[in-house]
Amino acid sequence: MLLVAPAMTDKVVTIDIKTYESLQQELAMLRQQVAEQSCYREKAETALKQSKAQLRLFMEHAPAAVAMFDRNMRYLLVSRRWQEDYGLGEQNLIGRSHYEIFPEIPDSWRAIHQRCLMGNIEQCDEEVFLRANGTKDWLKWEVRPWYDERGEIGGIIMFTELITLQKQAEAFLLELNEELAARIAERTA
Repeated sequence: MLLVAPAMTDKVVTIDIKTYESLQQELAMLRQQVAEQSCYREKAETALKQSKAQLRLFMEHAPAAVAMFDRNMRYLLVSRRWQEDYGLGEQNLIGRSHYEIFPEIPDSWRAIHQRCLMGNIEQCDEEVFLRANGTKDWLKWEVRPWYDERGEIGGIIMFTELITLQKQAEAFLLELNEELAARIAERTA
């Protein structure tokens, strides 16, 4: 038996029934493969969304001040603690420049960011951060690069800890010790 079907160019094509059935089977297999790939893609997209949601949740509720930046120092993720420690309230930082948020950042810190964007890891156990409003924040910090799926540096992550209260307590204890030493010196003289 021969089947006659119009072709795309309005010419008539004739094929035998075995060829037609074979083409139908191939078409059914292709449709099944496309459906399976679509299912795999949907599962992968769902898993990716879930993974991103978990990362955001982790970052938001991390008990440390953490921020993730792209190569242009724009915020990608930020912990709630970061926003609290630096008095940023509820403002949305995502996509904004770190240097817009903190214009008072010294050139020495900008240089650290650039070195870390080149692959360095830098840290400091105590450093003062002079804020635009005149206050001093003492920080312990670490800055390190993060890598994308190609293994290239995608930006940096900053981990910071405000140690201002600790530094104030140390200064107060030092003052008390000096006062005590002076009193002892007075009594023993």
